[in-house]
Amino acid sequence: MHTYRHILNPTHDKHSWPKSDQGPIIPPEPMNKRRGRKTLLRRKEVDENPGFSRGKVSKKGVKIKCSLCGATGHNKRYHGQNNTTSSAWTSQGFGPVPENIM
Repeated sequence: MHTYRHILNPTHDKHSWPKSDQGPIIPPEPMNKRRGRKTLLRRKEVDENPGFSRGKVSKKGVKIKCSLCGATGHNKRYHGQNNTTSSAWTSQGFGPVPENIM
C-alpha cells in the first residue's frame, strides 16, 4: 500500500455516498450455456452442398518411403527385414500381409 499512497485515497462508507435518482441496478439475465462441444461450422441449408465428409481419407495408391535409406516399399519400422510378412502375424494365424498395403 505504500506504493499507491499518492493514488488511492480513503473513501467514506456506503451510507455517506450521494443518492442516485436513476433507480436500482438490475443485474443482467443469466446466459444459458450450451452443453457439449461447440459446432465448428454453421449448419447448412438443405439445398446447399455439404462440402466434405468427416470420414477417413484413403491411403490407396500412396507409395511409402523409408526415412533411413530412402527406398520405396518399406518404412523405418520394417527397414532391414528381408520379407514383408511379420512372424508375429503368421504365428497368430492372420497370414501374410498383402503387398498393396505397404
